[in-house]
Amino acid sequence: MSEAKKITLTIDGKKIETTWGKTILEAARENGIYIPTMCYLTKVEPIASCRMCVVEVEGVDGMILSCQEKAVDGAVINTQTPALNKERQNIMKLYDVNHPLECGVCDKSGECELQNKTLEFDVDTQSFTARDQHRPTQNWGFISYDPSLCIMCERCVRVCTEIVGDEALAISAGGYKSTIVKTKDDSDCSQCGECMAVCPVGALVSTDFKYSANAWELRKIPASCFHCSSGCQLYYEVKHTSIDNPEPKIYRVTNEFEFSSLCGAGRFGFDFQKSFGKKDESAFKKAVKAFKEAQTIRFSSMITNEEALILSEIAKKHNKRLVCDEAYGYQKFLRAYQKASGKLLYSGNLKSLEKAQMAIVLGSRVYDDAPMVKFALSTATKREKAQIAYLHPIEDKRLQNIVTKFIKYEVGSEEGVVALWLIF
Repeated sequence: MSEAKKITLTIDGKKIETTWGKTILEAARENGIYIPTMCYLTKVEPIASCRMCVVEVEGVDGMILSCQEKAVDGAVINTQTPALNKERQNIMKLYDVNHPLECGVCDKSGECELQNKTLEFDVDTQSFTARDQHRPTQNWGFISYDPSLCIMCERCVRVCTEIVGDEALAISAGGYKSTIVKTKDDSDCSQCGECMAVCPVGALVSTDFKYSANAWELRKIPASCFHCSSGCQLYYEVKHTSIDNPEPKIYRVTNEFEFSSLCGAGRFGFDFQKSFGKKDESAFKKAVKAFKEAQTIRFSSMITNEEALILSEIAKKHNKRLVCDEAYGYQKFLRAYQKASGKLLYSGNLKSLEKAQMAIVLGSRVYDDAPMVKFALSTATKREKAQIAYLHPIEDKRLQNIVTKFIKYEVGSEEGVVALWLIF
């Protein structure tokens, strides 16, 4: 692969270097130059609905959208001029029409991008008016939607389509009456909360979290999701509920939505009940004795990382053999695959999967087993026009927007199915 062509341009008097094919906004960001945006998200294609990212290019009439326009060699660009500032002020005034900024009862209070941009551009008067519409709040299960707070940035629609792949949200166009609508019922929606996470205002919020705490009251604890092997980045947002209770309560889970994603389990599966069985000292002693006498310990692959670590330490200390039938079978498959193809499967990751032009899913119900793999496959189909083959004993209609070819087979016949697939 040939090295990407380097180009040079000037932004706000600063000469920078970038690669051919990147937009002006991307070039500015990677060189520490700020251009305001409202609808832009790094992980989806440019939306271009807010026009906050407008810039001026010498030799070009009018203002252009930096999120869409490709950077060209030798271009001279200005991102901060009186005319641009005036344009952005007017955009914010239009956004603020009938949108309350008294955020005392809004879940975005303290982290509202609309409020931040209103203050940033010194919008203290309103030049525009519009007749308010009757827009009742809608309950979408884990998520609540308030159309009266929606600014139609389209972020939610784009992540649902490009990243999640459900295509469960759409725009009901009607000028000032436009709203976001659900096009599918709950059974066809991942209930992942991606739409809620990327919403810059309080239009899409967690139904359970709503009105329970303000953003500035919560302390963020960085962690990794434990629900599947993807290990996604997340924050547990907690606060102490009372002086008498030393344990902080988890109020919600968030993530760096600009660059990463979470499935429904990672975002909403934090409040399951913690229950412990009654302690039985005699049973515990019996188990310890069995461990000491055993030469081999057989275990299931469906164990936690902590349980795996305990087993590993026991094996080292007492010289035990650990046996897992599922892991052993997978190990044999990997060896056979490497021998036949000369490649290692361990080199794969979600980022490479997003850029794949073809993928084969064998025996895994990815919608439930590995949602982030499903997200990556969705991105590959949208951006790379990838061909996805899904081989499984049970058809999954929820993947119809992603899967190109489905092959159903009998349980236990995986080896034959793979052989036939390779032949054809």
